[in-house]
Amino acid sequence: MTMLAALSACAPKPLLLTVTPSTAKVYGYTPRGDSTLLGQGGSASVIVKDQGTRVLITAEGYRPVSRVFTKADVQSGGLKFALTTWRFPINIDPFDADSRVDGVVQPRRSFVLEVERDKARTLEITKPGYRRIVKRYENLEGTQPPTIERFQLTDRAVLLTVAPAGTTIEVAGKPIGENAAEIAVPPGQCTAVRAVRPGFMPVEKQYCEGPAFAALPLTDKIELRDRMVAVSAEPATADIFVGGRKVGTGQFNVAIRTGSCAEVRIEAPAFSAQRREYCNQDNAQPIPFDEMVKLGRDEAWDLSMASDQANVNFTIEVGDKRTADDAWKTISQIITNSFDVLEVTDKETGYLRTGWNVRRFSDKVIRTRVIVKLADSNPLKYTIKLASEKADEGRATVKDDELFREWDRILLQYKDLINEAQTRLR
Repeated sequence: MTMLAALSACAPKPLLLTVTPSTAKVYGYTPRGDSTLLGQGGSASVIVKDQGTRVLITAEGYRPVSRVFTKADVQSGGLKFALTTWRFPINIDPFDADSRVDGVVQPRRSFVLEVERDKARTLEITKPGYRRIVKRYENLEGTQPPTIERFQLTDRAVLLTVAPAGTTIEVAGKPIGENAAEIAVPPGQCTAVRAVRPGFMPVEKQYCEGPAFAALPLTDKIELRDRMVAVSAEPATADIFVGGRKVGTGQFNVAIRTGSCAEVRIEAPAFSAQRREYCNQDNAQPIPFDEMVKLGRDEAWDLSMASDQANVNFTIEVGDKRTADDAWKTISQIITNSFDVLEVTDKETGYLRTGWNVRRFSDKVIRTRVIVKLADSNPLKYTIKLASEKADEGRATVKDDELFREWDRILLQYKDLINEAQTRLR
């Protein structure tokens, strides 16, 4: 055996060390305590002394590990070692922002965060008047740590609370919180906020940040006070009136301002109208979030007909063979067949007016009368008006003129009156 071979045979066998991540570096210590690079790129060859050899394993983003390897490790022929705990610095601006990791207060401006394998930690950065930053770090096998994390609070924020309880806060049509939420306002921009809750009128508000706008408040509150009820009608073709003004068909959201009432009326041809009153006042009946109003069949509709003769002056020319006395007698007979009371009758002036004939139904009152006037003496002509009016109040009396309005229908018992007069006066 040559001298070189003998020396080679006596040389200590190195430990082949494989390290993850692949960016790891392995350092050894000299007798004077200095470190020397033994390997990088995920592998190293370590000479293990009799008393053991201490090495330092580092990788950016990981907590370094110092370990002593012995002769027993060499006998394995190779050894794998993994850095598993993340370790990276956190830098925060502005310096006076508060930071917490899993709820524990951290030093301001900068600190080092460690996350063990298969664990997670949550970082939260806050400052009054700024949008908070929340980030979760989860150290799972196969994931990589950041090398450094820098955060800057730039978006301003308003802490908004809303009432009553159960109110939802929306931004851009999406809910971001209930009862309270942080409203982010980017520099130089505006954020529109909407507070909504069933049974209440929504409230919208806008927050803007920048030199052209007023200073943002740190906190704000929106209270919903105006109520709202979604009124639906059956049939769906029914018209909905609020305060006497038509506002919709089939469905409408009725607003009831604080301290006031809203009168709602639902009408549809051939159906009985219904009325509702909602009051947003102390000690008033609770206002429902929504209400379905089903209209019942209108009895007056079934006993009447649409007519272009209602409330219109019809001119009837008397035939040449009839005298004025004969014509007046015929008119009087036709009218008294349907009306018992003649309030005014003056043959000389050719004027006749009946009293009101009243027909009562469960939800309305129909009144009908006839007015005759002399239109011309040569040739002899009369105008006949069949006045048809209704009051949408079952308790209305014939004298409650303010409750009645013209009706474009006539009761079936009067449907032939004008036609009969036209025929008989020829």
